Amino acid sequence: MSTQTLSGISVRMKDSRMKAVLIIPPNMVREAVSADLCISAARNAEVVCSEHVIQAIEKAVAQYHEDNRQRLEVVIATGKMPVNGEDGWIEWEPRL
Repeated sequence: MSTQTLSGISVRMKDSRMKAVLIIPPNMVREAVSADLCISAARNAEVVCSEHVIQAIEKAVAQYHEDNRQRLEVVIATGKMPVNGEDGWIEWEPRL
């Protein structure tokens, strides 16, 4: 399990790096917690910031801005473990 921290905001990788959890500590100044800062923390943790991840981060930041008294932990990205023999293949096309 690895953790990247940026200005107190953390992104922790769990479950063999198949899950990214955004962690915002309690009582941070609301103005200091932004989606851009959280996206940067996610990128530092090597999370691919797709549109779904960015939306999850924006929703988490909005939730934190409503009540910053509690530590916030939100799953922002999940992956799927590869299945041997099913996830990659080569399809040979005949020469025409």
